[in-house]
Parts: sequence; C-alpha cells; structure tokens
Amino acid sequence: MDKATLYNIILAIPIGLIFLGLITGAAKFNKLGLSQKLLVFSLCFTFITEVISRILIELVITNYIVFHIYAVIEFAFMVTILSLHLSHSERKLIRVGIVLMAVFAVINLCFFQGVRELNTNVITASSIGLVLLSVLVFFRILSKMVYTKIEKSSFFWINIGVLTYFSSSIVLFVFGDWLTQLDLEYSINVWLIHIFFNIIQYLCFNIALWMDPE
Repeated sequence: MDKATLYNIILAIPIGLIFLGLITGAAKFNKLGLSQKLLVFSLCFTFITEVISRILIELVITNYIVFHIYAVIEFAFMVTILSLHLSHSERKLIRVGIVLMAVFAVINLCFFQGVRELNTNVITASSIGLVLLSVLVFFRILSKMVYTKIEKSSFFWINIGVLTYFSSSIVLFVFGDWLTQLDLEYSINVWLIHIFFNIIQYLCFNIALWMDPE
C-alpha cells in the first residue's frame, strides 16, 4: 500500500466516525439529552460541510470559503453545548462571544484572509476560546461534584473531545505558516497528527451519544 492510499484511508476515518455518530443520534434521538441533541446537529452540519468541501475539490474550486463559514458555526455549537453547565448570566456572555466571533470572522475574511486562504486566525481564536471554556467547565463540574461517576456522563466525553482536539488545533494553526515551509513529508506527518486528534474527538463524541441522557 502506497503512502497516498494510506493517507486517504486515514483521512476517511473521521468522516466515518461522523457518519456513525449521525446514525446513533438518529436512532436514539428521542432518548437523548439536550447536549447530545445539540451534538447530533453539530455532527450533521460537519458532515454536510465535508461533503460540500469534497465536491468543490473534485470541481477544482477552492473550498476555503466553506471553512470560513464552518469555523464560526462549529464554535457556536460547541460553546453552546459547553455553556449548559454555566449560570444564566454566563450563558448570556457566551452568546455575546458567538456574535463577536462572527464579527471577527467577517473582518478576517474581508481584510486579512480572503476566500482563497485558510482562515487560521479565526480557527486559532475559536480554539483558544473553546479550550479555555472547556477547562472552566471541567473545573466547575469537579468543584461542585456534579456527577458521582463522571466517566458515565455524556457531557464529560463531549468535553474531553473538545479539549483534546482544539488544544492540538492551537499548536497546528499558530505554526501553520511555518509548517507549510517544511519538507513535504514532514508537513504531511504533522497533518496526520492533526487527523489523529480529530479521530479522538469524534470517538469521544460517539461515546457521548451512547451515554445515558442527563
């Protein structure tokens, strides 16, 4: 098996996990809790985004604009899910944060990273925001002893997935421009590591959908 084939197989794993999550979500939807239902909607949006992106690649059309939109909506879904364990006033701040991220994305698109560039500025900003919020929520849950068996909570697995993936995203996209100047094989290996963390994220999301609703 050549490296190109292996890379394509690895690249397909996250898509397969998203699809598996959608099947699980559809089968159990009426029995899911609010955070799980929001997760299913997020996975549905991600799957549609991936399909559109692949179609544009096949048509030899730049697909970066898709990710300009996706980054903001993904951020909105994730912070909304994580904020379910915050107070009402804190959730209001989260909604303000979503609006500010959307405004930042538009400014970035218009003046810094256009439709033919990957929106690493927005991805980095959203990743930092999600990691900080994830840590805050973890601290809040542990300090208040919300769960007796936290590993059986769907929210725990969602949070683990978010924290794992977006922590790696910060490193990747902060040094993204530098990485693209490296040897091609080394650069590919770095992206494979990124895909690995993406796989972990979707594995955690799938586990979350199998947990009992909260």
